[in-house]
Amino acid sequence: MLTFEKTNELLKEIGDGSVVLDQNNYCEIGLQEGELVIALRFVPEDGRILTAAVIGDLPDSSPLALTHILGEVMKANFMWDTTSGNTLALADDSRLVVQNCYTDGSEKPFSEYLLSFAESCEYLAAWYADLKNDTMETFREEQELYDNDIDIPDDDEDSNEDSEQEQEHDDFQTDFSGLRNLMLQA
Repeated sequence: MLTFEKTNELLKEIGDGSVVLDQNNYCEIGLQEGELVIALRFVPEDGRILTAAVIGDLPDSSPLALTHILGEVMKANFMWDTTSGNTLALADDSRLVVQNCYTDGSEKPFSEYLLSFAESCEYLAAWYADLKNDTMETFREEQELYDNDIDIPDDDEDSNEDSEQEQEHDDFQTDFSGLRNLMLQA
């Protein structure tokens, strides 16, 4: 379990030794020439440090794009598959997507933990930027078609409607039953 004093000792060991917690148990570490800022907050009740960094922001122009992006973020969080054990979340009422993680300093040396967190942030920021750009481009193209009343029919739309609904129901059953296997593999 960490204390305020021990946390400051760990912080002084990294960089030039000038980073320490303020009176609110908070500090920031700027990495990669200011492109990445990792916020750290000591939580005295838990004896842990919360690390967090912004990896992107949500689009505000398209509700459909937003829904798609949030779905992809949730998939990345599932079993921490894409996030290296960290968590992606929205920062309160903002549109900021952040990666965060708690540590009590016992898993590995603090400098290694911080480096691993920073590398994960770098990877996720690139992943998220690609996801957002690709999604916004796709939805921009679809919005143009919609705005111009251009309808692109699905192949055999009417004849396959019932079988598609049955397939969606079957897919849901398959995906749901596969959850047990995913949990056991983790």
